[in-house]
Amino acid sequence: MRVGAGQLTGARNVPQLLGSEGAEALLARLREEAASKLPPFLRSQTKYSYYFAWMAGRIASRFPELDEASADKLLLMDSGQLDVLLENANVDAAALLEAADKGLTWDAYHRLATHQAVPGLLGQ
Repeated sequence: MRVGAGQLTGARNVPQLLGSEGAEALLARLREEAASKLPPFLRSQTKYSYYFAWMAGRIASRFPELDEASADKLLLMDSGQLDVLLENANVDAAALLEAADKGLTWDAYHRLATHQAVPGLLGQ
């Protein structure tokens, strides 16, 4: 018998789970239930999870036509470069993916940061 989350707190479910799945399963279920009851700021998070969620939202709002794989590829870019590319109105989705593949030179980065056209980059 498999006991779902939230059903473990009843005292009569503990012997059933202990008998059918063992003590390790009981302890694992108790840990899951305790972790689910923690407030969000105490829950275990992956490193930079808030940054990735925020940046993924920015990418999706600026370029809704990008698929999830392309957005994940962009999230692996340098954060400063990605931020400058997202802020620049002259950059389209194809240019953004090209920059993710090739990277940006310092001159191209500086020109984008100061909102100047970048010759040779992204068809400008």
